[in-house]
Amino acid sequence: MENSSGIKLEKAPVVSNPKGRRFRSLRWKISLSSSMILLAVVMLFCFVSYLGLMANFDNQREVEYHRYSREVNSLIKNTSQNLYQLAEMIPFLDGMKKALLTNDGESISKVFDLHWALLQFHNGVEFVHFYNPQNQLNASWDSLDTHMDGNILLSTWVSHVNQSERPINPLLCRESCIQYIVAPLLVEGKKVGVVVMGISLADVFLAFKRIAGADIGLLIKEQNSLLQNDFDFLRWNIHISALTNKEKNLEVLKKIARIYPEMTALNNGAQIRWSDQYLQIKLFPLDSYEPDKAHLIVMTDVTAAVKNIHDSIWKIALIGLLGLIFAEILLFLIFTRLLAKLKDVVFVLPLLGKR
Repeated sequence: MENSSGIKLEKAPVVSNPKGRRFRSLRWKISLSSSMILLAVVMLFCFVSYLGLMANFDNQREVEYHRYSREVNSLIKNTSQNLYQLAEMIPFLDGMKKALLTNDGESISKVFDLHWALLQFHNGVEFVHFYNPQNQLNASWDSLDTHMDGNILLSTWVSHVNQSERPINPLLCRESCIQYIVAPLLVEGKKVGVVVMGISLADVFLAFKRIAGADIGLLIKEQNSLLQNDFDFLRWNIHISALTNKEKNLEVLKKIARIYPEMTALNNGAQIRWSDQYLQIKLFPLDSYEPDKAHLIVMTDVTAAVKNIHDSIWKIALIGLLGLIFAEILLFLIFTRLLAKLKDVVFVLPLLGKR
């Protein structure tokens, strides 16, 4: 190529970017950098908020667990006290004072037959046994099948109370849990024997569900492996003696047993998802005559609380993202205006230099 003066001009080669980088203006670099920083801040804030909400949730669950424990212990204690009051009332029933003084089993049976139905249906008493001061059984009313080892325990308790003249209230768990009262019988200040009364804890579980609003079950350790074919037998070598809302909660317990091979993992509580529900599972040891024989398992529906936590996190994240977008737009506008003024200054500076 030649210009008008005849000098040959060569086309200057275009230097390409060897690394293929695109040029980015200062405002875009600042916007991207601030976006990354703000996004990291939003994510960190969501994470910290989630940890705080979960910590509050766990604290509330611990408070609830302590309340459940107090409720169960209070209900069992009330059951024991009611039994003791019934035992104290027996000598004052019509005809019982004379029958007890005669120390004759036939007389006691004839008189107490008139009162047995009322105690059984109105007070939920499962059995009543009358023993003389020589630890011999005088009369008995029983709606439960008593095993041989249970009879041996009863004889031991009766002998102890006859000697000490003080009542005892053991809780015995075999196929079910029975609250016993073994109390001395006094007529006109004279000891005439011992009465043994028992009541099932079934009403306690129903009362707990009514008060606490949570489902509860009674788990009893079984030594007999033949029970493993039982419908209510779990892989923990546990027999489900009682369970509220049984049709659903039995399947829940089977799922828990598959997830947690060791039952002790539930001592600190666990959470599972069942259908559209979140359930908190907590195991409570029952203070029975045989240690570590029976446990109570409480299942609480915490779906509303968990969904509230999830909704709160999503709201925090949404507000953070909206704030991020607004901040980026504002920064972009500010830097656009500043860079426009800077551009004007750059064009003016050469003119000022020529002067």
